[in-house]
Amino acid sequence: MSEHAAKISWSRGGRDFTYETYSRDHTWTFDGGALVPASAAPAFLGNPALVDPEEAFVAAVASCHMLTFLAIAAKRRFVVERYEDAATGFMEKNEAGKLAVTRVTLRPAIQFAEKSPSADELARLHELAHENCFIANSVRTEITVEAPLPSVGEALAPLLARVPREQQPLLIALAERLAAERYRSWAGEVGNPAQRAQLLACAEREEEIARRVEALHPGAAAIQRELLAKHPDVAEINRSLFAGRPLAQQFAIQAQGERLGAATWRAFARQETDTSRRDTLLACAELEEASALVLEALA
Repeated sequence: MSEHAAKISWSRGGRDFTYETYSRDHTWTFDGGALVPASAAPAFLGNPALVDPEEAFVAAVASCHMLTFLAIAAKRRFVVERYEDAATGFMEKNEAGKLAVTRVTLRPAIQFAEKSPSADELARLHELAHENCFIANSVRTEITVEAPLPSVGEALAPLLARVPREQQPLLIALAERLAAERYRSWAGEVGNPAQRAQLLACAEREEEIARRVEALHPGAAAIQRELLAKHPDVAEINRSLFAGRPLAQQFAIQAQGERLGAATWRAFARQETDTSRRDTLLACAELEEASALVLEALA
């Protein structure tokens, strides 16, 4: 048996003690001396800049799974270089009608050195990690492991590397038009009129980005035809990233792509000496981020 202690400290600090006014901020102190400022979740009038118990619970589940996974991988002679997890917990009513974190989804992305496990071996490593995770064995929360969502940036990077630097914006503009088609398709799938309007507005933003970028390059249409002839896989890459996935996952993949697109246009802008061209690229970045916000809310 082992014991694990944590000290929780809170004070009123002179504020009125009503539900609407008392501070939720407090501290967690652990046996090694680490001190963590914490609060309630924002939905319960907490400080969004601080850790809340629900987030900490999700982090504990993900951290325990990772540490157990690393131990098992080491014993099986798989060398892990990096392990990242974008875990999500879901607060909802349980079977007793009480609010609880009923589900936690883990999305580990793992980089191995030299020898990598097969897909079946990797799945078994995660099964063993779950079966032996102390936290998973302590809670009733449903814990699932999902493969990480594909990255638009990682998929397009090899393609962009084959294209001359001055033509890369035009290739991305082609990807923007493919994204516009995807938004219009999504708009036809959702039943909510407000969401449909938001997705159609995203489609128009993608088209606007493409128009603005193409206007910066004389002979853009001819160059793009040549790019498509040399790199016909650009359409297949875009299709395969989203094929067969639930809408929520498609929205999440595209949102990440929009954020990356914004960063890419800003990177291009930093290399521009012409103020007008730089402003155009920065405006494209803002359009990308507007669509990302829409998708993140829908996902």
